[in-house]
Amino acid sequence: MTDKPPPVVLAIVICDLIIRDELTKKLTMVGVFSTVYGLKLPVVLGGGMSVYAALTDGRGEYRNRIVVKHLESDTIVFQAEGPLAFQNPHQVVELNMKLPQVAFPHWGRYEISLLSEGHLLGSRTFNVQQAKPPPAPGHH
Repeated sequence: MTDKPPPVVLAIVICDLIIRDELTKKLTMVGVFSTVYGLKLPVVLGGGMSVYAALTDGRGEYRNRIVVKHLESDTIVFQAEGPLAFQNPHQVVELNMKLPQVAFPHWGRYEISLLSEGHLLGSRTFNVQQAKPPPAPGHH
């Protein structure tokens, strides 16, 4: 553990895709959502999902972890670790994470948590719901 204060989360956004303009370095978030729909379990997003997080007030390097879990069962469906470095506390560091084809085994609420040096920095919830199947051909 370290005595330096943890970074502050400015935003956590979940979406289908994040595109970075190489000239301006600006990001475009495509397909921002708070609900995932599926016909049957497990629900797997074919293109995966992306998570954007903006942090500030960091000092030096941190060991970060992202965790995606089903809240009711406490089942972890994805987690990853990686370093995060701040050159000064006023810098805004943007994380652009493409999660692989995560399988959601249960209907209900899930949470994406961002941790640094073992401390929860922030989290974002979203729902996985059953979609209504399309009507059979010839039925309206």
